[in-house]
Amino acid sequence: MYQLGDMRCRASNALKKAGIQTHSIEADVILSELLEMPRTFLHSHPEYALDSQFISILDNILNRRISGEPLQYVLGRTWFFGYEIEVGRGVLIPRPETEILVEEALKRFKKGTFLDWGTGSGCITIAILEETCSTRAIALEKDPGAMSWAWKNLSKYGLLSRTLLLNLDAQGHIPVGNNTLDLMVSNPPYIETSTIPGLDRSVRDHEPHVALDGGAGGLELFLPIMEFARQKLKKGAHLIVECGGGAHASYLGSMNFNGLAHSFTRHDLCGIPRIVGWCRV
Repeated sequence: MYQLGDMRCRASNALKKAGIQTHSIEADVILSELLEMPRTFLHSHPEYALDSQFISILDNILNRRISGEPLQYVLGRTWFFGYEIEVGRGVLIPRPETEILVEEALKRFKKGTFLDWGTGSGCITIAILEETCSTRAIALEKDPGAMSWAWKNLSKYGLLSRTLLLNLDAQGHIPVGNNTLDLMVSNPPYIETSTIPGLDRSVRDHEPHVALDGGAGGLELFLPIMEFARQKLKKGAHLIVECGGGAHASYLGSMNFNGLAHSFTRHDLCGIPRIVGWCRV
């Protein structure tokens, strides 16, 4: 038999050796998930006995993480806006800064229909629907692999009846009438193509590039999104997007685009301008 305290040290050291800076935190997260116990249990019960089958499962997870696979993929889930979202190969992992987009959306949307352009895992759609009543979503996703994760997560929360999930690409015909949407949100790809090789390997080698690559300047999809919003949003409704910060936010914030007036720019927790909103006028 093995003791929990020893396995915590073993896991942390293995992750540290692989160059993972948050090794001790990740070791605790892995053990907590496997044991279905809070982290406080790990610290207060170092003598807790673990059998060889548990160690085999732990070693498999550690090997996957050491190889560079994102921890969220290894565990099969992550948390977004308080909701458990299932993730794995083929879908972008939700980030904390995207929760700010949801916060801003909920300030401006209480009822009606919203569109989530590039829904990915479905995390934004799920958070907005769960936090509102009598609302409906149109969730667009061009990548079939990511769309399967959106379907799984929306089904998990019983939200398919309130969601029109469409496998369409940005240039496809989207069945939405003019002046009908009460909100539009999007976290489009915004990483410049030339910088992708320099990303952390857990992102570069595992997460789908179609959800990362925003073209030469990182803004390839923003103009189509704004053009669509200009036509489809009701007057007074908002378009809210996440962007790459810095020059991206400054450029987007300067745009009053044929009926869309810049409404706000909000910074993330690192002080980077990250969320930009426009109002349909």
